[in-house]
Amino acid sequence: MKNTGKEYELVVQKVFQSILDQKFVKNITVQHDITLQGKSTTHQIDVYWEFSDGISTYATIVQAKDYNSRVSQDKLLTFKGVIDDLPNHPKGIFVTKTGYQKGAKAYAEANGILLYELRQPTDEDWEGYIRDININMTMFSPHVSNFKIGIDSDWLKNNYHDTSVEIKIRGYAHEIMLYNEKNEAIALLNETINSVIKKHGQGMSTKHIEENFDEPIFIHYAKDGIDLLKLKNISFDLSFNTYKETIEIKGDDIVKFILKDVLKDKINNIDPSFHVHL
Repeated sequence: MKNTGKEYELVVQKVFQSILDQKFVKNITVQHDITLQGKSTTHQIDVYWEFSDGISTYATIVQAKDYNSRVSQDKLLTFKGVIDDLPNHPKGIFVTKTGYQKGAKAYAEANGILLYELRQPTDEDWEGYIRDININMTMFSPHVSNFKIGIDSDWLKNNYHDTSVEIKIRGYAHEIMLYNEKNEAIALLNETINSVIKKHGQGMSTKHIEENFDEPIFIHYAKDGIDLLKLKNISFDLSFNTYKETIEIKGDDIVKFILKDVLKDKINNIDPSFHVHL
């Protein structure tokens, strides 16, 4: 199939539109494949770019060529003729994939023509950088079963002469508050459980955990004439579900194109959404 260059021209248009979107200018227009009337003849323009800074209007024409070899000086001579024939002598930008011959670069620099390379990144571009990253993750999800709250029976007997109280948890652990002996809230039950799990670490097999409270810990009971009920410990069976996942970050999915200002030897990366990282 013949390469008409239209696909490359559209890529160039998207790139320069992205650059303009990041600049603080007004009345921006980026058009593809338009015809402009010159002083002597009409000219087909690959990409036409016009904007205003609020005071003056500026115009730039972009020549986009999908060549297989480096651009020669005669191509720049022809482009300069188009620039000179158009009214107000717009700024000229030449864009290609394959670079420029020495004479073409010298002529462009002498005549104020900007030269760019727009191409996909090569292995050489990635030298000194990490191109692909593979992240292997192993995640452990704790599972708690047979959860029980132990009552301080000695405290209960000394204060209420009763050791028959049995706690039945109603509600979720993240809704149940624990209190100190001054009836001040100190932590949610699930926070305490998570702290115990963290202390005991991970393991492949199920283990029984029993955690005694060093400081007086109470829970609201509001039954049998008991407001706050002192706890002795919590206990539960702890196991971990294991999940493995690999995350692949491909450099080619992050950097879609390379935009190089040839005369300044400055490179900008372009992501798949055509955002130019200036």
